[in-house]
Amino acid sequence: MRGFLWILVLSLLVPLCTSAQDGVPPTDVGFRWSFDTRFGSEPELGFRVPSTSFGSSIEYPLGNQLELQGGVIVTPTETANGAEAHWVEIEGTGIARLTTRLGLSFGVRREWLWAGQTQRSGWNPMLGVVLRDQLLRPGRLSVAYLFPTGCGERVSSCSNWSGRTQGMELTQEFRLWPHFRVGLRGGIYHYCELNESSGHGDCKFSPGGEIIMRFEFSKGSSQISY
Repeated sequence: MRGFLWILVLSLLVPLCTSAQDGVPPTDVGFRWSFDTRFGSEPELGFRVPSTSFGSSIEYPLGNQLELQGGVIVTPTETANGAEAHWVEIEGTGIARLTTRLGLSFGVRREWLWAGQTQRSGWNPMLGVVLRDQLLRPGRLSVAYLFPTGCGERVSSCSNWSGRTQGMELTQEFRLWPHFRVGLRGGIYHYCELNESSGHGDCKFSPGGEIIMRFEFSKGSSQISY
């Protein structure tokens, strides 16, 4: 419930920061496909800082009321203890527009992690809000809560050890040039790391953050909202 309250508070406060703008710029409602790169910290995965990820994503507006998004990201890296690690994430999201600026987002994130002898996977249903803003350039502010699934301890009743990652994520993104978007993502996560000797999970809170860069194959405009 606290996560939902934070979403509601932010969805009310952030429009006040953009109230000086009269409306929003014209909106790009075309299909968008991009090559994505991320640099930053993924503490809930135990990666060595900084980690680098590569992938691709699509955004498909269906008129002015609904948008479908999907993407895949791959991280070849090392864990904090030096073990070789590979991580794959697939995400699908829908955005239902409540107003020209504000939308309700809902989706699911699927992750697979291979690190030495450790393997884990998990699902994270997501719910949040998306706001079209205009601070530096026309952009988007997204706030979402990740809900946990699976289990955080390796016991006989656990068929899917996932670490039970959950938390709040905030992403601000801008289109700087016709083919280039940049953004920042930050979050507070609660997750469990498996203690191999006991088979139980050691759970904790930790912040994380990333720089996101997207190269759009279709030409956009830095003066048009999306």
